[in-house]
Amino acid sequence: MESGKKSKRTFLQFLIEPEKKQKFVAKLEKNGTTITDVLMQFVDSYIDESEKIDNTEILRRLEAVEKFVGMEKSRLVGELRA
Repeated sequence: MESGKKSKRTFLQFLIEPEKKQKFVAKLEKNGTTITDVLMQFVDSYIDESEKIDNTEILRRLEAVEKFVGMEKSRLVGELRA
């Protein structure tokens, strides 16, 4: 964030069972962090996860290209020998 610029933020509220909140707060205190820090990290991670490229699809396509290149190389080597 640029120095001197105010951060624009909004509030987010949700309902949670009191027992869960107590356990959550206890763990936050144990770890020395805050509700805001943990929830901001979750939101950032959740957003990043949805924007990630599907590596499985990329690997599948790369394998197909490598197979094709291998076949073409074999074909060209065969033509050179002929």
